[in-house]
Amino acid sequence: ANDKESNSEDREPPPFSPSVLPVEQNEVDLFRDTGLRYMGYANEAGEAFRAFIGASGVLASYAIASGYVVSDSIYQGYKTSRHLKKDGATGSNSTKMRIAMATLESLVW
Repeated sequence: ANDKESNSEDREPPPFSPSVLPVEQNEVDLFRDTGLRYMGYANEAGEAFRAFIGASGVLASYAIASGYVVSDSIYQGYKTSRHLKKDGATGSNSTKMRIAMATLESLVW
């Protein structure tokens, strides 16, 4: 059992692993640690107030929520890229895959 544990510690984490992107001590995630995160729920408010805002208001609320999700995903890819560059990893296929997976994970999650 100890051999398996020591071997797993030596392996590089998968590109989509949260451990790929260390959190800086004072770093604030704009989309997740601020009030902006509530924009992701705009469609819920739109649906709740459908009777008052009409179909175009509901459509606008979905546009706001979708814009938030896409923006957050792009931002997560950017942060991953920035951290990997800081660590000296640039240009390789592995680096590009990690950035793509961080972006995709955020989009799907």
